[in-house]
Amino acid sequence: MFPRGPRFEAPKVSDTPGPNAYNVALDSQLDTYKHGAFLEKTDRFSKEKPADVPGPNSYNTETKTTTTKPSAKSGSSNADRYAVLQRKVEDLERLHNEDKRSHRNEVDRLKLELSRAQKTVSEQTTRLDKQKKQHDTLDLRIQELTKTASSDKAEIKELRMKLRVTEHERAQLSSKHEDVAEWKNKRREEVRERDKKIANLEKALEAEQKQRGSAEVLSMEMKVKRDEEAVAARVAAEVLQSEADAAREEVSQARLNSEESSAEADSLLQDLRQHRLLLETVSNQYSRLATTTVSKTTFSRLQSDHLAAQMHIFRLQRKLANAEGQVVELANLIRQVKDQNCFLAGRLHETEEEIRSFWSPSLQSQVVNRRSVDDTDALVAAIEEDIREESDVRGHLNMEIDRMFVDYYRLLSDGILSSYCDADLELADVKQSKQDLSKRLGEVEENQDMLSRQVSQTEGERDNARQLLKTAEDLAEGLRQQSEEYKRQTTDLKEKLEEQSHAYREELEGEKEISQRLTSTIQKQRMAEEGLRAEIELLGTEVANAEQLQEAYRALSDEVGSLLAKNALAEDVAQQLSKFNAEIIGHQNPAQKIMYVERIRNELAESKQKHALLTREHEALVSQKQELVNEIDMYKSVVVFNKPKTTITRVHRLPLTDLNQSMSQYLPQSKVTTGFHPRTLDTIPAEGEMTLDEIM
Repeated sequence: MFPRGPRFEAPKVSDTPGPNAYNVALDSQLDTYKHGAFLEKTDRFSKEKPADVPGPNSYNTETKTTTTKPSAKSGSSNADRYAVLQRKVEDLERLHNEDKRSHRNEVDRLKLELSRAQKTVSEQTTRLDKQKKQHDTLDLRIQELTKTASSDKAEIKELRMKLRVTEHERAQLSSKHEDVAEWKNKRREEVRERDKKIANLEKALEAEQKQRGSAEVLSMEMKVKRDEEAVAARVAAEVLQSEADAAREEVSQARLNSEESSAEADSLLQDLRQHRLLLETVSNQYSRLATTTVSKTTFSRLQSDHLAAQMHIFRLQRKLANAEGQVVELANLIRQVKDQNCFLAGRLHETEEEIRSFWSPSLQSQVVNRRSVDDTDALVAAIEEDIREESDVRGHLNMEIDRMFVDYYRLLSDGILSSYCDADLELADVKQSKQDLSKRLGEVEENQDMLSRQVSQTEGERDNARQLLKTAEDLAEGLRQQSEEYKRQTTDLKEKLEEQSHAYREELEGEKEISQRLTSTIQKQRMAEEGLRAEIELLGTEVANAEQLQEAYRALSDEVGSLLAKNALAEDVAQQLSKFNAEIIGHQNPAQKIMYVERIRNELAESKQKHALLTREHEALVSQKQELVNEIDMYKSVVVFNKPKTTITRVHRLPLTDLNQSMSQYLPQSKVTTGFHPRTLDTIPAEGEMTLDEIM
């Protein structure tokens, strides 16, 4: 707003001195004057010296019509006092404007800080949402891993039970077969080595499970912390939003109150205190968020390392599953060898029984009796050779079986050794990744230390801001005291100025009323002129259309006259033809002549009736078309100057005093250039007035 200035010009002081200006009263005369006049107590003369600086409106060169009468010295003193008070008022207004500028600058700065705080809060909320989503995915992944680990443990238990069963069966086979004992011992040693390897692998798996459990615990702790931080951040965001709303309301109130008076210094102090509290809360929340949160780069790095460790665990589990599959195949092979051994033992037992049956007592007696006749030695030698061949075949089979077992166990041991080497390499990779994670944790701790330092710096800046606020409060208190003093002075000035300005206000109100009446009348006249112009334009268009219709009507009347003449001529010719035809066809027969003429007359009457109906329909269509054209013209837009443009402008018809004069002003008289004099427009028949019978 503009600063308040002097509304009225100060009256000029006359240069002529007043009465008794040069008569100096003596002290003795003043002492003897003790009659108690009421003027004795009044301050008739100003004790202040007149200032050398010219007062407000002292350079006003405009001449006034009113002439001031020569006043006394009291009038000049009052004018000087008025000038001094005016200068004081101007000084007060200048100070008030400076206070308003400083307050506006402070409000703008607080708005910027509030917008920054809102931006930071929005960024933190988005980060929290992203971290929540990542935590949910990690929880689902951990649940899946726990399910797979439990299923793997159940499978390991089943395999251990199967191994125990196979060992028991192997012990039974060792008690039955002494030849296979040595190979079983070797196999036990190999199984022990394999069990040791499996135990080592189980230990490594348990260590990995412990690491995974620790990682799960850490993730749960991080999740709990982040949930707490999210809740705190939400609460802080709500507090900040409420404070921001309160600050907005206070700013609006301050804007309204700054235009009223200087008594609003107290409200400004309250606003400053509330802004200080808001700044403290914002700085505390920002420092807490900076200390408790972790950067996104470190979090993504830890997440990628965790995923890499999970991939290593999956590979180890897959290799362990391959080793378990090999154990199952070994158990199946052992069962197959066991079945083959049982089958061979049964065959051996059968051959022994057959041999014993051959060496029965009856055969022995027969051999003894027939030894003289047959060659028993040759038979015994052949049987012994068969037994030896069978024993050789059995030994060869046993050697083949042993060789097959050796090859199988060698291949199995090679596969287990290769899987163990791979597991060892993967464990080394896991250790390396663990070392990398420890290094990254160190980097995260260093970043946290840097953030704590930054927080300490921000706290120092906050202390400086508090000191500045204290100084601002002190200045505001001083300004408030000054404003109170100024307020007192302004109240005195207002009381004195109200009396002087009352008459001027009445005059101004009268002038304002007169000016408002003049503006209202001018606006009405402008609206009337615009309406008249619009109506004149419409009438011009209607006159142009009427001229076209007049010419069309004249052409139609000429055509109708020619048609009537042709019709009359045609009727005369038709009558002559009918008479001639009747005379030709009748052959002196009056009855046929009359019938023929009546038939021709009836046909002519029907044709006339049809022609009349068609003309009536044509006229109705023409009138309907004209009505539609007029209705469309009513909805056309009218150009109105100095008005907002719209699709349709409705013009209210104002009462016209003399339409013919306005038409003569704006439209020229229609002149016909064909050579004959202008004639009046013939009346156009309305609907249902003219028929074909009337034209005929």
